[in-house]
Amino acid sequence: MDTRHMIESSFYIAAGVLLLALNAPMGMVIVASKQLRITFGVLGTLFAAGAATGLCAVAKGISWLRVPDAMSLRNTTVGALFCTTKPAVLLDLFSFQSIALLMAVNSFDRLLVVYLPIEYFKRAKRTVALEVSLAILALFLVQLFTMIDVIVEDRKVTTVTCRLSEFLPPLAYSANIYFRLFNSLASIILMAFVLLKLGYHVGKSVDTKKDRTVQRYVTNQNNFTKAMLFSCGFTLLLDTIPTCTLVYAYLTALADYNELVLCARIACMFNAVNMVIVVTCRPTEIRERLLDYLRKWMLPRQRVVVVHARRAALSTRNFATVISSA
Repeated sequence: MDTRHMIESSFYIAAGVLLLALNAPMGMVIVASKQLRITFGVLGTLFAAGAATGLCAVAKGISWLRVPDAMSLRNTTVGALFCTTKPAVLLDLFSFQSIALLMAVNSFDRLLVVYLPIEYFKRAKRTVALEVSLAILALFLVQLFTMIDVIVEDRKVTTVTCRLSEFLPPLAYSANIYFRLFNSLASIILMAFVLLKLGYHVGKSVDTKKDRTVQRYVTNQNNFTKAMLFSCGFTLLLDTIPTCTLVYAYLTALADYNELVLCARIACMFNAVNMVIVVTCRPTEIRERLLDYLRKWMLPRQRVVVVHARRAALSTRNFATVISSA
């Protein structure tokens, strides 16, 4: 096995292990609580997609390491349908779109919270279920279109590693990268409207009655604005810019396109760490429950002290404050 092939495989495995280690616990914390499933349902789906992306990266890296000699396989041709029979490739097709799409859905969810807080509160369960269902449907339709195009074209590839850029027909691959670019840009644009709306609320609250409730509300909104700016900065740096670069390289047919794909995919994978950092850096109920689970796992049962008062305080806060903590 050549050094370059081994380095690529190692990068995928390392990134995948990191995504699994960070996203899986956060997703399980949300799934374990009925209240959190409603309040942070979209965020929980995003964590689940991040964990699935990590699993995909590990599977892809291991499958590449199992190739005995990449140099000798350069002249080997296999049908594109052969690639679609590999579970790692199918999971890779899913993970290629899932993070960017769910980041856009999460931004739209935040938009509903700040523009229609009362209506969202009354229909939170239905709204979250509809958002997640539509996201899964969109992923399914993209996958279906891709598979149909692969079956119709059945292109030949020059390596059994089954890179998406090599075995997917031009139409299917173009549709996938453009769909990803659209979602990545949408997540930034929607969050910009969220920040504008939050800034309007903050400015309006400052001019109102100067009591502790208003001051606490303004503080929470300011903290949320900073957190979302931090989150948007990560998405712009790790997802939007690499995806734009990838599209440009694809359109201009750069010679080192596969190497650029590797760098862009690794960067986009790390965007799945984005919301994990935002949630764990702020005093949310998700973080409190995660810390409780860690205490129960790491410490003897008799030494575990669950901070019920803090959890109760977080649970009984103003709804907008709880939502904004995401």
